[in-house]
Amino acid sequence: RDLSAFSTVFHALYMAGGINELCTLRNVKVYRDGRLVTVVDIYEYILNGRLAGNIILRDNDVIQVDPYDCLVGITGNVKRPMFYEMRKNESLATLLKYAGGFTSEAHKKNVRLTRIAGDRYEVFNVNEFDMSTFKLEDGDNVTIDGMINRYENMVEIKGAVFRPGMFNLNGGINTVRSLIEAAEGPTEDAFTQHAIIHRLKADRTLELIPVDVKGIMEGTVDL
Repeated sequence: RDLSAFSTVFHALYMAGGINELCTLRNVKVYRDGRLVTVVDIYEYILNGRLAGNIILRDNDVIQVDPYDCLVGITGNVKRPMFYEMRKNESLATLLKYAGGFTSEAHKKNVRLTRIAGDRYEVFNVNEFDMSTFKLEDGDNVTIDGMINRYENMVEIKGAVFRPGMFNLNGGINTVRSLIEAAEGPTEDAFTQHAIIHRLKADRTLELIPVDVKGIMEGTVDL
């Protein structure tokens, strides 16, 4: 394809219809008189706004776009989950940077990676201290899990109260009575003679405690 004077590598790639899904974005080479004169990493422009290597072309220059070497997928709690082309020896930490970093709900202490190993898969759990040294390979898939749905200071009330939901367990709410009052009391059709507290014990077993709501609210039962 003929190009105007002062065309750059980026302009030439655009005029050629762009790069397809099998070609590299990280290692676009320009040859002049049979000699390599520049290598363009398009990620530098996409992610950092740098036009490094984007030289003005001359007559008979050749742009060589090879197939990619390493394509890695990342899903879950990152800001830009997708596939990324990685250079050889780039680390998991670099992939996370390309993906925009963790979201606020990400579990950051370790991530899960699956890798093709012959006719099977391998699973790696990479902790936060090894992410900068763990090298990626073609076909790797990284998953960033979210936080576990558990609370440190929460009690929840359900059923026939006017404002069911979760409440902050603190000095103001520390008894069944104070919790029911925070939920604005039982509704008119509530069966107040019987309720159940579901308590998760330290050994992760569930304890069921019967509660006399009427007695508690009238002050004849202390709980």
